[in-house]
Amino acid sequence: YANDRERPRTRWASVTPGFFETLDIPLKQGRLFEASDRLEALQVAVVTERFVAQAMVAGVPHVNLGLLREFKVLVPPLALQVAFTEVVQPIFNAGWLLQAQTRAVVALRDALLPRLVTGRIDVSALDLDVLVRSVA
Repeated sequence: YANDRERPRTRWASVTPGFFETLDIPLKQGRLFEASDRLEALQVAVVTERFVAQAMVAGVPHVNLGLLREFKVLVPPLALQVAFTEVVQPIFNAGWLLQAQTRAVVALRDALLPRLVTGRIDVSALDLDVLVRSVA
């Protein structure tokens, strides 16, 4: 794009698992969001019954831009969105960091445990009592 004004703009919101339960919105069919629903995963959408009824043509889901434009979405004022993001973004960032650290620890455990169990790593010189006391 020649400049930022030509760049298409989109608005999106992210929610975490438990969003609909927190708002006491019941699930009618399918599933709600799960922790595995990430940007790199298959995209998931939650839609209304009215949306599904209008999207079904001869029993086959058919969604087009015209249908999407008919649906109204309640969006809070931009100032409120920005304030909310400023509060929750550090929390999301910490959560993503913890998930990455957990994956690294799990990978390390999975690599080391078989070697420890089979004796391929020698721990005879370690003072295991010191390790046990430091954990307790």
